[in-house]
Amino acid sequence: MSEPLLKPYYVYELVDPRCGTTFYVGKGKGQRALAHGAEAGTSTDHNEKLARIREIRAAGEKELAIVIGRYETEEQAYAVEATLIHWVYGFYSLTNVQGGHGGSTIRPNGAMDEIPGIDIPRRAYRQSGEYSSVMISAREQNDTVSFALEIKRALEEELDVGFTEPDLGESNKTKIYSYFDAARLRIGITHTKNPTMWLAFEPTGKSAAEKDRFLRFAVGAGLYITNAKNLARHPDYSGTREIDVIIREARKGIQLLEHGDA
Repeated sequence: MSEPLLKPYYVYELVDPRCGTTFYVGKGKGQRALAHGAEAGTSTDHNEKLARIREIRAAGEKELAIVIGRYETEEQAYAVEATLIHWVYGFYSLTNVQGGHGGSTIRPNGAMDEIPGIDIPRRAYRQSGEYSSVMISAREQNDTVSFALEIKRALEEELDVGFTEPDLGESNKTKIYSYFDAARLRIGITHTKNPTMWLAFEPTGKSAAEKDRFLRFAVGAGLYITNAKNLARHPDYSGTREIDVIIREARKGIQLLEHGDA
């Protein structure tokens, strides 16, 4: 029986056989997926991927190279590789140094909030005024402003920092802010019966200097930055409905900001 004709490009994972955890995702052709073990044995580099392979082999095991799929073109393989890295596993759970081609337009693992540049634009719906009207009505019906004031008081009491009065400038969320030199901490609250609170970081203003400080802080803190470069949060972040959780998250955010201001 003749060997099957293989498509030239493939996407593969390196798996730790001791626990079954995928620790690296790559794109290759030929013998690329099998080359990492040899690299770990001969290279003097000390990155996370090679350290993991050396640890596995020191334990008497061998990393598993699993081909996930094969593709006719390199572009197809790149797309699958980047999707696995960002959405399926999450960049920060892997030992990859790079996020793959096109990673900036792939939703980070676990991120459920709307992301400009990724989500489907709602221009026609918003321009009609229907979307804004529905959201404003929901804010009034569910008394989101009172809830925002409750969150503001709780944060200020627990964290000993000031937050602004509720910002009603956007229809989709009610927001409160705390300002620092590097960026401002934003708590966005949905207008639902059981509201979800979302923590994010934004530039303190619109000037080039303020945006530059924000980007330096966000990159240094390892945050996911939107394509518009006007919002950042942890790559695996999801919102919460629990006040004690948002207080804990805000405390961690403030510690990051205070370090960024130093």
